[in-house]
Formats: sequence, structure tokens, C-alpha cells
Amino acid sequence: MDWSILLTLLCPLMMLFCMKGMFSGHKHGDGNRTEQSQVSPEEFQVLQTKMNELTEQNAHLLKEMQSLKQSRANAEG
Repeated sequence: MDWSILLTLLCPLMMLFCMKGMFSGHKHGDGNRTEQSQVSPEEFQVLQTKMNELTEQNAHLLKEMQSLKQSRANAEG
């Protein structure tokens, strides 16, 4: 018997089992994750403050990128 044929057939079969295990694992984990993800009001306030800071940084970086693009366009044209 040629083992290469057996290995060739075994590979897709193993992939199916792995994919099934991967997808069924997510179904069981979602219920536990929502119960454990309770955030205290203090932690929520800290996270909201950090998010606001990151939003401001993002806006600043976008303005800086636009300024650099304009200066590059002015230098080329």
C-alpha cells in the first residue's frame, strides 16, 4: 500500500476535525466570558478616560498626516 495516498486523504479529514473543534469551542466559551467580564464603575471610568485620550491622539495624528500630505503635494507641484 502506498502511504502517500493515505496521508493525502488523512490531511483533509484532520482539517475537518480541527475546524469542528475550533468552532464548537467558541460556543461554550461565550457564556462564561460574559459573566466574567463585569467591570467595576472605577475601572469603567479609567477605561473611558483612556479611550478619550486615545481618541484625541488619533485626531491629532490624523491632522498631522493631512498636513504632511499637503506639504508633500505642495513640494511636488
